[in-house]
Amino acid sequence: MRIVAVVMAGGRAERMGGVVKPLLRVCGKPLIEHVLGPLEGAWRIILALSRYTVEGLRGYCRRYNCIYTSGAGYPWDLGEVLSSILYRPLIIVPADIVGLGPWLLKLAEDVGDRSIYTVKCGGRPLGVSIIPGRGWDWEDLEAGCRVVNVNTWEDLERAEQACRGYMEGTRLRAS
Repeated sequence: MRIVAVVMAGGRAERMGGVVKPLLRVCGKPLIEHVLGPLEGAWRIILALSRYTVEGLRGYCRRYNCIYTSGAGYPWDLGEVLSSILYRPLIIVPADIVGLGPWLLKLAEDVGDRSIYTVKCGGRPLGVSIIPGRGWDWEDLEAGCRVVNVNTWEDLERAEQACRGYMEGTRLRAS
């Protein structure tokens, strides 16, 4: 299946003082690379940037297609992305998650096409949406995964600890 993956990387990171969050490092590499790696099997990867992140992430536009949003906030930026990318199926992924793996694209390939899916891990929304194309019903999809979504400095430390544990052979854990 030819899935287009959109990485939402235009946020203001207000809870973290306005840093370019996708460039913060976890286990030696930027957060955004923890997302891009598992998406490498997608037909096309598009980065959604805004004025808050374009300077820091411009170099990624040499390898990936980039689109630019207003930076008005996630729901508005997502609306801009969905109105400018008409191709389906589409998977939307935030740029600040550690612990994704090949299972994510497999999940997107295996869903039906009658609904839009919100992916949950351990019962909590992951921030990932799968838009297969035809349906407009909305369903939750439990992936049974363990990830860390980095929204605060404490989350960044948890991601680092989880990543180190994962690299040492233990399971990735999110609290």
